[in-house]
Amino acid sequence: MGRKELTFSQAISPGDLKPGDVIEGVFLGSREVPMPGRENPGTIIELEGKKGPVSLWAPASLRMFVSSFVTGRRYWFTYKGQETNPNTRRQFHAFKVEEDEPEGA
Repeated sequence: MGRKELTFSQAISPGDLKPGDVIEGVFLGSREVPMPGRENPGTIIELEGKKGPVSLWAPASLRMFVSSFVTGRRYWFTYKGQETNPNTRRQFHAFKVEEDEPEGA
């Protein structure tokens, strides 16, 4: 019996990113995780990146789009930095999200 090296998911939080950083991968799905001290759970986006699995903590600015992501499609998440909502004056982590166009589109 031999041994096999296991690869673990690289976890990325928006706080780890600089404006212009790009996270790319094939969308595998998402999951909700309990957040201690918070009423609502957090969301993690699971991707298969070029160097293995990637887990991206989804800030509120991304959570609203997760339900429209297509499993098996490639996505690019470009971090734009902190922006301010003009209505609430609250800062948020902003992303530009791009997806691979399906064949024949």
